[in-house]
Amino acid sequence: MNQRNLLSLLVGVFLIIYASGKAQLLPALSTEEPYKVDSVAIEYIGVKNVGEEFIFSNISIGKGMDYSASLVDRSIRSLYDTQFFEFIETKLDQVDERHVKLTFVVKLRYRIESIVFEGNKEIRDRKLKKQIELEEGDILDELKIRNDVETLLEYYRKKGFSRANIEYDIDRNDRLGLGNLTFKIDEGEKVRIRKIEFTGNENIKSSELRDLMETQTYSFWSSWLTGAGRLNPAVFEKDIDNIRNYYKDKGFLDVDIVDSEAVIEYPRPNRIIINIPIEEGRQYHVGEISLTGNAVFPVEVLRGQVKLETGDIFSGSEVSRASAAIRDYYGSRGYLDTRVFAERIPNMETQDIDLKFIITESESFKVGTIRIDGNDKTKSVVILRELALAPGDTFDLVRMRNSQNRLINTRFFEEVNLSPEPTNIPGHRNLRVLVEEKHTGNVVFGAGFSSLERALLFVELTQSNFDLFNHRSFFQGDGQKLRIRLQLGSRSNQFLFSIEEPWLFERELAGGFELFRTETQFNSDLYDEERFGLELYLRKRLFELVEGRLFYRLEQVRIFDVDEAEATPTVLNGRGTQTISKVGFSMTRDTRDSLLNTTSGNRVQLSTEVAGGPFAGDTDYWRLEARGAQFWPIFDFGKQVFSVIGRAGTISSYGGDDVPFFDRFFLGGPQSLRGYDFRDVGPSEIAADGDEEAVGGESMGFFSAEYSFTVVEPLRFALFYDWGFINESDFDLNPSDYNDNWGIGLRLLILGSPLRLDLAFPITSEDYNDQSSQFYFSFGTRF
Repeated sequence: MNQRNLLSLLVGVFLIIYASGKAQLLPALSTEEPYKVDSVAIEYIGVKNVGEEFIFSNISIGKGMDYSASLVDRSIRSLYDTQFFEFIETKLDQVDERHVKLTFVVKLRYRIESIVFEGNKEIRDRKLKKQIELEEGDILDELKIRNDVETLLEYYRKKGFSRANIEYDIDRNDRLGLGNLTFKIDEGEKVRIRKIEFTGNENIKSSELRDLMETQTYSFWSSWLTGAGRLNPAVFEKDIDNIRNYYKDKGFLDVDIVDSEAVIEYPRPNRIIINIPIEEGRQYHVGEISLTGNAVFPVEVLRGQVKLETGDIFSGSEVSRASAAIRDYYGSRGYLDTRVFAERIPNMETQDIDLKFIITESESFKVGTIRIDGNDKTKSVVILRELALAPGDTFDLVRMRNSQNRLINTRFFEEVNLSPEPTNIPGHRNLRVLVEEKHTGNVVFGAGFSSLERALLFVELTQSNFDLFNHRSFFQGDGQKLRIRLQLGSRSNQFLFSIEEPWLFERELAGGFELFRTETQFNSDLYDEERFGLELYLRKRLFELVEGRLFYRLEQVRIFDVDEAEATPTVLNGRGTQTISKVGFSMTRDTRDSLLNTTSGNRVQLSTEVAGGPFAGDTDYWRLEARGAQFWPIFDFGKQVFSVIGRAGTISSYGGDDVPFFDRFFLGGPQSLRGYDFRDVGPSEIAADGDEEAVGGESMGFFSAEYSFTVVEPLRFALFYDWGFINESDFDLNPSDYNDNWGIGLRLLILGSPLRLDLAFPITSEDYNDQSSQFYFSFGTRF
């Protein structure tokens, strides 16, 4: 046998022996039948702070089962998912020809035994613990610790400690597997911003730029409430972005502002001055404007949609609005897929930016079917009647967006989305309406107060999506308005039950009724008044923003508990019960930007009503009244607003009856002349005790002017002047016997309702009026 054959033989024998050895090391791989698991064991590396029972509960393979690599892998993944383990591996040992022993080798993570804060003097441990996610007993995860450090730093910055520094230390107990976590805090001094200055801003005022920033200077009067005056790097970086975008929208496209280049000076350790350098660059203007790609509509028509003109300051937002206006023009005529791209072309000769609107037209579409999804309780008809589109209409994107806004304004839904959907019918798109309903019912229990009614308790139930005839859906889904209110007070009581159908006879006509009973003691110290009755009404938008309201009201008015020793003859003659039956009509136009904190717009109302005559009742009179309010924003700083309110009216009897004193005009109180007692201005009579008491008049004029500004959100300061008169006879608008006052006030929004605090001082008044100042606090707005 030569050497080559001998070498081949040795190699072959070695391979046979190696293969045999491998077969013994991995027995399950060399046989067709799986091996049985003889036992499963746990082997710990290091600490043992998790019991074997917990580990076995997450293992999918056990004694007596067939060995399976997939079950082992699943067990390892399940153990890792508990987040208690830092390392896991398995060992497989052969017991005999048919059995193996499986061992899970685990290395456990440490747990947190305690969390300690060191160095914090200004902020207590309890508040810091609320900011972090980690708690005692949690797994010791250094990534989570570092996240908590960042959270604490952010919290300190919000509190004004912009120079705070936080590190952490872990004291590990290897025997118990526990760790003590210590946050080492260097709070630094509480730093307040004294000034925010700008350099290089030649075209935009510093005050205008400061209004764009959330970062504000410290104020002794307001910072305690708003947190202003603290430097938060994340907020400051956002402020710089806002200023940069503002500049670009003013045509300064090359503006350069870098927050890291802001200079922060410390005139004192706890005071900083921020100086923000700005490189404005040149201001760009709009050059030539052109359109291309339009075949359906002529250039002149589309150019009329673009409000930009050559020479205007180049504004990215205005360019976007111009593109949207062209798209809307196409979309309102069914060309849903039309695209408009505004290409900006720098003109090297004029140094302006030319605009080319590139239009990609689509075909025109009509509305196919309307598919409504998500309305589990609201009837489909309630949604359909708010839509300005119907099957067969030209698919108008503008009307689609208006329909979406109308559905949002119903306040029945959390989310509303309207979108066109493809269909198999050529030239048609389906309209999909997707809504997410919200709770529309509300039960409110509460307590209130005012200087007139004093303390009161109330409960009120409202349901804005009521259905009177659908008990199966808990009386919900038809869009009706339900209100029930019960109020008990120290000087007044009230019960109110009302239902309104906003689409009467499936027309855009609201109709409803109101049952009421009120009892008041604050109208006068000489008597109490009770009103009980029913009102039926219709309400409809007549044109543009003008709404009309027609009503019929039947009520009984009872004057009782009259102080006969001090009451005037008019009050004595009016005691008892009278029935009033009247019809009225009013028109209202309202353009206010907000019903609570109005800053612009106006509200005008004309109303008339006729009592008695063909409508029966115990009294015959008619009333004519006009009311108006106008609001002007003056300066952005402090949201300064100037407003005026005016009223004028007359009431006249006919048929030989006098106008009952309780329905005459009165002035005085928080809603009119704030320098006088409630209903204490106007014609008077001498009571039995010799004192004069106001008994109301048949003609009235009132004017109020008010200047207000925000001290700190949501607190506003007001300076006001009130003027008005009440004359005894109808159509007597002679203002010579006027009363007036001036005063100061505060406005505060509490739980969604405006609280008004007013201190007023009489200027010109009647002899019998109280000459001292009056203080009123009340909820609501004045009209």
